[in-house]
Amino acid sequence: MKALKLLLLLVFFKSGLQAQNYLEVDFSSAYQTDDFKWSIAGNSRGQNPNILSEVSWQNLKGTAFNLDIHFPMGSKFALKASLGQFFILNGRVNDTDYLEDNRKSPSFSADLESNKGYSRNYQLGLSYQVHLKNIRLEPMLAYGLTQQLLYLQDDNSLNSTYKANWYGISAGFNMKHPLLKSLELNHTVNYHQLKYRATANWNLIENFAHPESFKHDANGYALSGETKTVYLFNHKINPFAYFRFQWWNTGKGIDEVFYANGTQSYTQLQDVARKSAALGVGIHYKLK
Repeated sequence: MKALKLLLLLVFFKSGLQAQNYLEVDFSSAYQTDDFKWSIAGNSRGQNPNILSEVSWQNLKGTAFNLDIHFPMGSKFALKASLGQFFILNGRVNDTDYLEDNRKSPSFSADLESNKGYSRNYQLGLSYQVHLKNIRLEPMLAYGLTQQLLYLQDDNSLNSTYKANWYGISAGFNMKHPLLKSLELNHTVNYHQLKYRATANWNLIENFAHPESFKHDANGYALSGETKTVYLFNHKINPFAYFRFQWWNTGKGIDEVFYANGTQSYTQLQDVARKSAALGVGIHYKLK
């Protein structure tokens, strides 16, 4: 957050020094759905069984808001900053334990509510603009952080939480080209190389420590893509509609459990996976 504030201050400071470069702002809202799951093995070698426990959030639905800032640095380079938050309003979560490999012989299963929580994302980057006839190509590099807060709840006293952080660098490009006289298509594709860290508070398990019952550590990656249709209304204000899809995954990692008596145990985190899709509308505004 400090880095983002510094970038925004730099953007507005430079806007006063370079009047020929115009700040561009996109504000959008969307309907978003997410699926998220993680699983652990019975021991640190990934065995006994290979899937001991799996927690899966499904059909997390809600509203997302995004703010994107683009500031040209001369004729080719541009600073980019983005903020976004997805408010979870409705969803379900399943927690299942298994006795045998490959999700066989379930020993416990609970279908629960997950009707609140959020996902926040922050990104700072630099892009370079290339013109190819009617196509404008914009390669970019960025550093990003995504924070998630997910819940497991029932009608009684269950109120467990899972907090996840994905952070790292991304590389990609944006391509803009005319569709009709007053319409423009924008396509964005990014690859993200990420670290994954998460902590959980399983509030009803007495032999777990609280507020940190266990944590997850792994390396991961993500792919994201967006298609946007822009209506070229005038030189300052252009409405748009877009569809965005994101796919996240980790490799094998570490699950560390903290007990109330002060001891710890370790097992293998098998994987973490997230899918996200959003359909939204917004306004592009150029400050001249």
